Amino acid sequence: MRNELDAVILPLTIATKEIERLIFQMKQQAPQTSLREEDRGMPIKNHEVGEQEMVSLAKKLLGDRRKREREFMGLADFADPQWDILLDLFVAKKIGKHISVSSACVAATVPATTALRNLSILAGAGLVERTHDQNDHRFVYVSLTEKAVTKMEAYLSWLAKRTE
Repeated sequence: MRNELDAVILPLTIATKEIERLIFQMKQQAPQTSLREEDRGMPIKNHEVGEQEMVSLAKKLLGDRRKREREFMGLADFADPQWDILLDLFVAKKIGKHISVSSACVAATVPATTALRNLSILAGAGLVERTHDQNDHRFVYVSLTEKAVTKMEAYLSWLAKRTE
C-alpha cells in the first residue's frame, strides 16, 4: 500500500514543483497591470522612511501573517513561504543576525521540503544567497542579496507611506 501511495505522490510532487517554478517565472515576466501610477513602481527615495521604521513594519507584517494563519487555520491558500522568508531575512539583516537554513525553514511555517524548495526559488531569482560558516562548513546561512535588500526597502518604504 505504501509503495502504491509513493508511486502516486512522487509524480504529483514533481509536477507541483514544476508548476510552482513556472508560476514564479510568469510572475517575474508579467507586465505591471495597475492603472494607478503609485502602484506601477516602487519609490526610488527609500531614505524618506527610516530603517527602524522599515524593520518595525517587517516585524509587524510577520506578526500579522501569523495572526491571519491562526484565524484561518487549515486553509492552505494563506501560505506564502517566500514572503515569510524574505521578511524574516530582512529583519535579520537589519539587526545583524545570521539565519541558518533551518531557521529560515521554520520562519516559512511550512514543511521543511517546501521551505527548502522556496529558498531555492528565491536563490534562483537572485534574492537569497547561501554562505557556509567560516569555522564549521556544515552550517549554512542564508541572507538577502543586495538586490533583495533594495527591493524590500523600496516596498516597505512605499507601504509605510501608504499606511500613514
